[in-house]
Amino acid sequence: MIWYKKIGFNSNPFSMKPAAFQPDVVAYDLEYIYDKLESAEILFIEGEYGTGKTTILKSIISKFKEDNKIVYYSFNAGRNFNLLGLLNGANSFLRRFTGLKHRNIILLLDEVHTMTKSQAKEILKYYQNGVLQSVVFVTHDYNCVTLPEDLQLYLEGNVIKTVPLSQNEAIELVENRIGEIDLFSKKILKRIFELSDKNPRRFLANCEDIARYAVEMEDYKVSDFHIDSVLEEVIEKKKKQREVLKKVVEPKLVEKIVEEISETKVSDDDQKPKKVSDKKEAEEKDEPKIEIKEVEEPKIDDKPKREKRFKVNKLVEGTKDPLGKIEAADENEVQAEEEPTSTDEIPEYKVFVFEN
Repeated sequence: MIWYKKIGFNSNPFSMKPAAFQPDVVAYDLEYIYDKLESAEILFIEGEYGTGKTTILKSIISKFKEDNKIVYYSFNAGRNFNLLGLLNGANSFLRRFTGLKHRNIILLLDEVHTMTKSQAKEILKYYQNGVLQSVVFVTHDYNCVTLPEDLQLYLEGNVIKTVPLSQNEAIELVENRIGEIDLFSKKILKRIFELSDKNPRRFLANCEDIARYAVEMEDYKVSDFHIDSVLEEVIEKKKKQREVLKKVVEPKLVEKIVEEISETKVSDDDQKPKKVSDKKEAEEKDEPKIEIKEVEEPKIDDKPKREKRFKVNKLVEGTKDPLGKIEAADENEVQAEEEPTSTDEIPEYKVFVFEN
C-alpha cells in the first residue's frame, strides 16, 4: 500500500504537480492580478526560485481557461521565439472549429531574462494592435530584462514581487494539507523549514520524504530521528558551512593599535620647567605608537537599476512546477496503486486553447 494511504489520504498531501493545484493555496493578491488581466493590462512577475511564480501562472490558467485562449512560452525552450507562429497556432484552432475571429489571447512568457529587446518590441506591437488582450512576463529579476521604454511605461505599477514564505505560513501550509492528522509537531516543521533554506517547494518535498520514511517504519509521528536519517547530507553540509563561516574574518577599513603608556605618579621634578632638548625628548618618549593597516575599499556597484514599483504578492504556497496541459481525467481510468512519478522537465512551449 502506498504510504499516504496508510495514514488516511487518497492522494499525496504534499504533491506539487500541476493537476494537484488548488487556487486557494495562494493567499493574497490573486484577485489583484485577475483584475489587471481583465482590464487588458501588462504585468511583470519577479521572484526567486520557489517563491510562487509558477503557482501564479497556473492560477491564471485555471481562472481564464473558459473564456480566453492562453498561450504559454518559456524562453528556456532552446528554439527561436516565433510569436506569430504561437498566435497562429492558437487562432487556427478556433477558426477551424468555431469560425471566430476575436482574439482574446493572454500571453504568458516565462524566463524572460533571455528575451531580447527586439522580441519585446514585437510583443508590444501585437498588444497595441489588439491581438493580445494581456501579457504576463515572468523571471527572477526585473532588472535583468532589456525592455523598450514604451513597454516600461505600460508596466508602471504593475511589477509584482513574490516573497518567500514566513515560518508561520509554512507551518500553516502543511497543517492545511494534512488536516487533523497529527503527523508533524510545530517544532518539527520549523526545523524542516530551516533545513529547506525557507524554500517552499523544497520544504514540501522534504516533508513528503520524511513523512514517507516515518510511515514506512510504522512510525506515525515524525521525530528528529526521521529528519536526521532523511536529511543527513543536508545537515552535514550546513554543519561544514557554519565551520567555514567561523573562520572568515571580516575586513576592517582602518585599524589603529595604540600602545598606551601606563600612568605614573607625577613627581615634583616633572612639574618643574625643563630644557628645550629635555622637553622634546620627553614628548618623543610619551608619543603613542600608531600602526595603520591597509584600507580595503568596499566594492560599489555602479550599474544603474531601473526604478520599479512593487505590488507585493505574499504567498501561502509557492512552487516551481513545470506547467502542464490541464486535462479532465477519464472516468473509466483505473487508478494505479503506485505513486505517479514526477517530472521537472520544462516544456519547450505549450499552447492552451480553451472553449466554453
